[in-house]
Amino acid sequence: KDNFINIYYEEHVKESPEPSQNILMMPTISDVSTVEEWRLVAGDIAQRNGNTNWRATIVDWPGLGYSDRPKMDYNADVLEKFLVDFINSPNGPMKQPGTGGEHSIL
Repeated sequence: KDNFINIYYEEHVKESPEPSQNILMMPTISDVSTVEEWRLVAGDIAQRNGNTNWRATIVDWPGLGYSDRPKMDYNADVLEKFLVDFINSPNGPMKQPGTGGEHSIL
């Protein structure tokens, strides 16, 4: 609802004057899956040379990984709302200045 919790995420981006395209990487929804699974992949994507400058953001789901675990029912509606709010947050990592505003989700 209107409760705030700390969500853990990491950003991987190569320094470049060119605008970047965002990739949002989500670990599997499980007790053992965290950003650590995606860290090397995100770093590799961000450091690639090519026509596109990538910014890879990895986020732990609420209640999982390094994110806060408040006592609540983690159902599909809660997780969907979290994902929509995370992507659309005006100060969040998916709205970084200099990005093209387009997102891919893995």
